[in-house]
Amino acid sequence: MSTRALTPGDVPVTDEHRRKAFELFAWKGWTFEEAMADDTRRRLINCRAAWVRTHVFEARHSRATETVRRLDPATGRWKTQRIEAGWTDQTPIAV
Repeated sequence: MSTRALTPGDVPVTDEHRRKAFELFAWKGWTFEEAMADDTRRRLINCRAAWVRTHVFEARHSRATETVRRLDPATGRWKTQRIEAGWTDQTPIAV
C-alpha cells in the first residue's frame, strides 16, 4: 500500500471548477456552453480550472502554523521553527 502524500493533481478537475474558471474570465457575450465549444477558450478554461482546483485543495488541506524561537540544546544556538498553531510543547519566546 502506498503512503504517498495527496497532491492537487490527485483530485480531478470538475465541472464546478470549470464553471468557476469561466466566471473568473468574465468574457462578455459568451455563455459557458459556447466557450466550451470553442477550442481556444476551452483550453483556457481547463487551465484556469486546474488553478482553481489547486487553490481549493490547498485551502482545505493547509494547516495554520506559527513561528517560535527555541534554544537547540545540542548546539546552544537559537533556531526558528514552524509549529502547528495552537499547540506547542514549549512556550514561545518573545523576540
